Amino acid sequence: MDRMDEVLQCGEREFAAAFSKSMIFLQEEYQKERYWKSAKEAIEGAVSAAAPGENKRYLGILYLDSSILTKSYELLIMQMDERMYLDPFPIETYWRPLLFFEEYERDIQTAFRTVERIFRHIQPFERQEVSKKCAVYLYAAIYKLLECIKERLDIPDHVSLFFGRYRGSARMIRERSGKGI
Repeated sequence: MDRMDEVLQCGEREFAAAFSKSMIFLQEEYQKERYWKSAKEAIEGAVSAAAPGENKRYLGILYLDSSILTKSYELLIMQMDERMYLDPFPIETYWRPLLFFEEYERDIQTAFRTVERIFRHIQPFERQEVSKKCAVYLYAAIYKLLECIKERLDIPDHVSLFFGRYRGSARMIRERSGKGI
C-alpha cells in the first residue's frame, strides 16, 4: 500500500468515527421544525421560481466536488425540462443546508489532526483527496434528509426530484406521477 492509500484510509476511518456522532446530532436537530422547514422552504422556493407555463419536469439537488474543495459548501437546485441537463434555460438557485457543512468541516478537521499526527508533512493535495473521499458521507446524509422530508415537500405532481452529482450520477427521490403537464 502506498502512502496516499494509507493517508486516505486513515483519514476516512477518523472522519467516519467523528461523523457518525454528527449524524446523530443532525437527526435530532432536523426533528425540530426550524431545520426541516428551512430545507423545505429552500426547495419549494426554487420550485416557485419557474414561471407559470414553464414545463420543468425535473428538480435536481446537485453537489459539485469543487464546493468541498473551495469551501463554498453550496448545493445547486436546478429545474430542468424533459431534456434534463440539455435544457437550454434551466432555473438554478443555490442552497446550503443548515448544520451539515459545519459538522462536516468540524469532523474533517478532526480527521486531519489525526492524519497529520501519524504522517509527516501532509501535502495540500493529500488533504484535498481526503476531503473528497469523506464528502460521500456528507452527501449520503443530505440524501437521507431529502428522503425523510420528501412527503412534506409541496412539489407539483409532474416534477421528479433527484439528488446527485452535477452532470453525473443521481438517485431519484420522488418520481413524477402520471404524464402530468
